Amino acid sequence: MGGLSVSVVAGEQSTAYSAGKHHPSRHGEREHGPRYRRLRHDTDRISRAAGRHNTRPKRAADRGFTALTGPARAMQTMDHRVISTSAVHRVGNTLISKASWTRPRDADRRQGNAAGLAGPTPEEDAPVRTLIRLLGELCITAGLIVMLFVTYSLWGTGRYTQDQQDRLSQEMLSTWEAPKVTTEQVKLGKGLAMIRIPSFGEDWSFVVIEGVGREDLRKGPGHYPGTADPGEVGNFVISGHRTTYSAPFNRLGELDRGDEILIDTREKQYVYKVTDRKIVAPSATEVTAPVPGHPERKPAESLITLTTCHPKFSAAKRMIIFGELASAVPRVKQA
Repeated sequence: MGGLSVSVVAGEQSTAYSAGKHHPSRHGEREHGPRYRRLRHDTDRISRAAGRHNTRPKRAADRGFTALTGPARAMQTMDHRVISTSAVHRVGNTLISKASWTRPRDADRRQGNAAGLAGPTPEEDAPVRTLIRLLGELCITAGLIVMLFVTYSLWGTGRYTQDQQDRLSQEMLSTWEAPKVTTEQVKLGKGLAMIRIPSFGEDWSFVVIEGVGREDLRKGPGHYPGTADPGEVGNFVISGHRTTYSAPFNRLGELDRGDEILIDTREKQYVYKVTDRKIVAPSATEVTAPVPGHPERKPAESLITLTTCHPKFSAAKRMIIFGELASAVPRVKQA
């Protein structure tokens, strides 16, 4: 005897149902037979399983298919796919449908929703978008501030130092051309001498400022008050910036033994020659002693010491250049 049979063909992406020899209108005494009850039990189980998996209610109008109940609804939700129903038939008390399998709509895929599940609403995304936009604006602002700081450090400070050098050079040369005063003493912040290093080029020269305070070193290399004056017995100590404010001592690391350091004063030009170079801690103040490294000794020679920060763009250590007086000649006056 033929009974109700169900056939599902996955490869063809279609579901077909046929009713064997018994026409739907002649189910009569077979309606509640064992095979019918087993089929009904299986379809009810599938319906419950599908309901547990997909707990979010969906509107049929939003998904593009006709709402079904019972076994037909269970067949719609299998494998997380959407079924567009073309027809519905009734066999006894059971709904069956001729249906075709389809993939999620393109709109749902673009929204990142598997099998048509709805994603977060614009209202839910608003706080996240606001936070991301705020962080982006802060990063851009910080970048602009850093760029402005670097530009000022490398160009703005150099321009200030050059203006100060031009002014101090004119003042110092005017004083040298005037009659010498016996009690003449250079004030802090004023020009004391002119330093030249031939190995750095003919155009390399700076006015040496009396003092090593912050404002003094912004004008140019400064002479440590209390140390020897140019040409005197003892240690003539000069300090200068290495990276900012025209970076007068930027190239000190290029000096070798025997290189000349020229110091011009009112009447003479003192020629010092490099004898050594060291890297020391900032606390090593003994390098500025009359005899560098030996504060207890009495000086017997005319020495020079140049100090600057090391490495570049850092104040972790100090680079020290040592030299001794080689000769003194009359200064060549500028025309």
